[in-house]
Amino acid sequence: MKNITLILFIFLFSFVFSSLGLGQNQVDSSLAPPFTLKDFNGKQQSLNNLLGKNLSVVIFWATWGVDSIKMMSDLQKLYVKYQKKGFNVIGVCVERQVINDSLRQKIIDTVKQKQITFPLLLDYRLQTFKLYHVIAVPTMFVIDKNRKILFKLAGYPIVGRDKLFNFIVEYFEGKPRIAAKKTIGRKPNANAVRFYNMARFEFKMGRSFSAKGHAIKAAKLDTLFVKPLLLSAEIELRGKQISNAAKYIEQALKLSPNLTAALLLKGFLLAKQDSTKKAIKLLNNIIRNDSTSVLAFCYLGYAYGMDNNLIQSLLEFKRAETLSKNDYRIPLLRSEVYKRFGKLKKAKADKLKYQKLRAKAW
Repeated sequence: MKNITLILFIFLFSFVFSSLGLGQNQVDSSLAPPFTLKDFNGKQQSLNNLLGKNLSVVIFWATWGVDSIKMMSDLQKLYVKYQKKGFNVIGVCVERQVINDSLRQKIIDTVKQKQITFPLLLDYRLQTFKLYHVIAVPTMFVIDKNRKILFKLAGYPIVGRDKLFNFIVEYFEGKPRIAAKKTIGRKPNANAVRFYNMARFEFKMGRSFSAKGHAIKAAKLDTLFVKPLLLSAEIELRGKQISNAAKYIEQALKLSPNLTAALLLKGFLLAKQDSTKKAIKLLNNIIRNDSTSVLAFCYLGYAYGMDNNLIQSLLEFKRAETLSKNDYRIPLLRSEVYKRFGKLKKAKADKLKYQKLRAKAW
């Protein structure tokens, strides 16, 4: 059964990425292709009908992407600020090829929890994903009322993200700016992306050995692709291979010194290495810049627990739960803290909660 699942998964991603024409330019023309997709209520919505009077952003996103959730929250702020000036955001969810009722509900719950109010559509069969030649999630297209593409950003690079936001703000604030240019974030090697996605799938299914192999392959295919390094670090941390995890995190930070995902893992690693004071300081700094990161509060709760501060530890886990009640990492790490303090019944209860949430997620 496991072999069948893996074969199907490999076929899926091989099909998706081979059909994208990745050796060609991202878009054949300067116009965004029209599309019609269903919203959460099953109603057909077209791009032309959803376009803002002046400017719109089409974002391809998924609940499994941490960067997707961050970008959705960032765009929500711009949407609220400039909606009355003719700005709209159109979220195209590319969760999976097939979206069943339970997965659809998970997507809806995520959107409600993050208080996203702009239009959201479901890309069944990933048809629009392919139409736009998307290889990174999230990917954003800024388009005008005539569907002309003014700006494109693939992924969530800090510099590219800031340029995207500045472009939108300057458009509506009327500040002098250089004529619009299409900006494309670095595109990872297509095969590296395919192996990375396979690795992530295997890891989430609990198959760490095969996940590790795919992640290493992805990193070798594209030595500037950070995500396989971070996933490799997570795999090593799960297997309690601390020194190996440290090596991958160090490599990731050399490529992207300010990458939040890498800094979060470094904070968690420091807590694992008993450098709890350093871990707490680093994670608190991350939270000052982004108070919506569930994982930051989760790791901070763990760090305080390893620092023998149970009260503060439980407080941070509570804060994480206010952001996401269904994140299975919260009870998983909290169970380790309870175990450290000899509270075995609570540790067992949290472990059971973790297993239920993990099963529900898949």
